[in-house]
Amino acid sequence: MGEFADHLFVSLFEAAPDAVVCFAGDGRIALVNAQAERLFGYARDELAGHHVEMLVPDAVKAAPPAHRARYVADPAHRARHVAAPRPTSVGAGIELVGHRRDGSTFPAEVSLSAVDSGDEILVMAVVRDETERRHAAETMARLASIIQSSHAAVISETLGRVVTIWNPGAERLYGYSSDEIIGRHIDVLIPAELRVGEHERRAAITRGERVEIYLTERLRKDGTTVAVSVTLSPVTDSSGAIVGVSTGSWDVTGQQRADARLRRLLEAAPDAVVCVAGDGRIALVNAQAERLFGYRREELAGQPVEILVPDAVRAAHPAHRAAYVADPRLRPMGIGVELAGRRRDGSTFPAEISLSSIDADEGVLVMAAVRNVTERLELQAERERLRKPGRAGPGWNASFISRSGWKAWVSWPAGSPTISTTCWPSSPTTPRSSKRPWLRKPRRSSGKRCAPTSSRSSSTWRSTPATPCQVAGS
Repeated sequence: MGEFADHLFVSLFEAAPDAVVCFAGDGRIALVNAQAERLFGYARDELAGHHVEMLVPDAVKAAPPAHRARYVADPAHRARHVAAPRPTSVGAGIELVGHRRDGSTFPAEVSLSAVDSGDEILVMAVVRDETERRHAAETMARLASIIQSSHAAVISETLGRVVTIWNPGAERLYGYSSDEIIGRHIDVLIPAELRVGEHERRAAITRGERVEIYLTERLRKDGTTVAVSVTLSPVTDSSGAIVGVSTGSWDVTGQQRADARLRRLLEAAPDAVVCVAGDGRIALVNAQAERLFGYRREELAGQPVEILVPDAVRAAHPAHRAAYVADPRLRPMGIGVELAGRRRDGSTFPAEISLSSIDADEGVLVMAAVRNVTERLELQAERERLRKPGRAGPGWNASFISRSGWKAWVSWPAGSPTISTTCWPSSPTTPRSSKRPWLRKPRRSSGKRCAPTSSRSSSTWRSTPATPCQVAGS
């Protein structure tokens, strides 16, 4: 029976999860287990017979012998532990430290108990390295401080969707105190028509899937709704198993109002406006951009802005865009360069583009105001043509009219009743057979009307010398 008891003691001693050091009344180490070898870095042969103070840091080495002597010298105390072995925690309220063979130290938790070996009373010290536990406790304390001071509403819930954590940010946003909400179902914050979707998102989190940040609505204590941006993340235990869901939410009501104002301003702009994120993808366009480029805004959202750039210069555009993002400021684009835009049908048009930037939550947002300058270039070209000798040179008068889908240059020699009018449509959609509203009948009828001579791009109207055509508004 004695051999069995000894074998059982040794087996339990070696299987102990903590380091165990047994020493005699004089402080000399009698026995250590494998965990003590690993914790302190000594082989047991190196420890046997040495004073236990070798496992104590130099800074506090003078104190342990006195503590040990008091423990060993108190017969009543020792007798209690031998008769009913209850470990006594050492250094209550004091930070205990162990000393390894390599000179490093570690925070320790030490429990003492007395063991009657038959020949003498041995003191058994159970030593536990507290490094990980203290690190975890410090991390939890920092996390708790972050949660408590966060402006966001931070909520933690079980897999059964019961609220377990409720920070001051949540109290401010939703109106419930932590005492009122902890222990209640999270559905108290979710409008009935949105609960199915919310349950599906939480189920995805418990399956280990990622749920992107999303916009939704929540119910306040007073029954009003609030627009919020929400993130969901899993809560895990020490083994990594998912045991709950953590929610962070922010009030985006003010942001939505600002976004609505921005959209109204964009829609009211006379030019096409294209808003581009820092990565070159289109974030927002207005109705004028839809008309100019021929795309619906849903087709453009998320597409690279190069979709609106002619093929011939598309390859070089990302570098120009990156250079602007690096130094964003209000300026015209492509000074001294003929710019062009590309429509959905592949056709191009000459363009004038102004760039500006705004700071958004996602980063810098570049706004490009695009104007089709086809008409202006045509007008400039026509002016140059009409300034040639014999048309609108010295001794000639000229006037330009644009009305009801048509344009006209009216020129006549000074002192002559003959008027030459060159007409062309303002847009490709204007029928060439449509009425020219600025041409009227002669004021004094001579039985003759203005007679046109046509070409493919314009119509020239000439009157008889006796009865000049009257031009409306001239």
